[in-house]
Amino acid sequence: MKKTLKKIYHAIKHKFRLTLAIRNWQQAKVELVSNQVKRSITEASAASAKKVLIYPSDLSTIIGALGDDAMISASLDQLKKTHPDLDVYMLCKPTSKEVVESLGYKSIAFPSLDLDAHPMFFKSLYESLSIDYLIVLGADIMDGYYGLTHPASALIAADLAAANGIKPIVLGFSFNKAPNKDLANFYKRLDQRLILNVRDDISLGRIRDFTTANSELVADVAFCLIPTTVPADVKKWIEEQKNNGNQIVGFNVHPMLLKSASEENIQNIVESAVYSIKNLSENLKVSFLLLPHDYRGKNGDSICLEPIYERIKNVSEINAFFLEGKHRASVLKAIAGMLDGVVTGRMHLAIASLGMETPTMCITYQDKFEGLYRHFSLPNKLLLSPQTMMDKDTFTKELTDFVSELSSLKSIVSSKAPTVRSLSEKNFINL
Repeated sequence: MKKTLKKIYHAIKHKFRLTLAIRNWQQAKVELVSNQVKRSITEASAASAKKVLIYPSDLSTIIGALGDDAMISASLDQLKKTHPDLDVYMLCKPTSKEVVESLGYKSIAFPSLDLDAHPMFFKSLYESLSIDYLIVLGADIMDGYYGLTHPASALIAADLAAANGIKPIVLGFSFNKAPNKDLANFYKRLDQRLILNVRDDISLGRIRDFTTANSELVADVAFCLIPTTVPADVKKWIEEQKNNGNQIVGFNVHPMLLKSASEENIQNIVESAVYSIKNLSENLKVSFLLLPHDYRGKNGDSICLEPIYERIKNVSEINAFFLEGKHRASVLKAIAGMLDGVVTGRMHLAIASLGMETPTMCITYQDKFEGLYRHFSLPNKLLLSPQTMMDKDTFTKELTDFVSELSSLKSIVSSKAPTVRSLSEKNFINL
């Protein structure tokens, strides 16, 4: 009985908080317009340097996941085509101001607030800082898979920006088949001037079933990321492997393949990877480059990749290299362009690879990879479940088939890449 009453209490409290957040949001919108804070297009374009505010998908690490780095960098590259002089501000937790400033951006501390206080935070921010563009990193958070507060807050921020004459850009995001139902009350109240960019047609269908808010099909903005320079030691190793007649496969797995992965789960991932890499190395002329693409501590890729490398680095039949240190997304994209294929559990490493026309096999989590593969007309057999990956014999067979088909897959990816890049640029078509 006590547990039931507690559950009822929390449900009532949750509903009250959501109702209060929506009421405060609508009130903030009315006040922004009635106080004539809303700027005209002429006024907004008068300043020489355009002010850009970025709402990242992770307010703590900012670019701990290199997918976020890729989306931020690509977005700024696109904006600089029309506005070479940008003044970039980044929302972050108060403890992450140094991280933001080390990246060359100006930090705006976003204190820990209940959702009902977010509307006033953004109203005050927009009144005090003359912002031209708001960029919201939609990524894979806008369906509420990781919680309600962040996507609801991002929608409030974008909606109030539109009401205040700021141009909001919600970057292409994916949307899973079981969104948080409470988000419907936020989506249905969005300003009609706000366009939701959705990064694949499966997600587009889902969000149009979920809401009547304006939405358009794009490809992930990270396809626009400009690759930079491959580190000298990596380039040297790749060239040596190619001179020896080996195909080079980038390899990436991580703990987030399973929600709340246990030590046993991680050990199973490691065991299967080691077994498969050893098997392929004994039977094919193939080398493996282990590529971390996420540096977020216990959820980071090195949790799996380092023990894999420790197990294989001294095995004579195996040619392997581990990418040490932390690198920017543009560097990983450049590396991907030198590889023959990539096996990854990170969507944005897949995007970097496919963007460089490198065939990719994905180990999927959530249901967000299928739409990416549709852009390239790639077969779903290249999408493996974590359970398949942890079955070492099945994974070995799938990996062997992938390597044997790299040449034909390369042709498919190369034929579709220009169209996908054009779709990626559509994130900014409404500027």
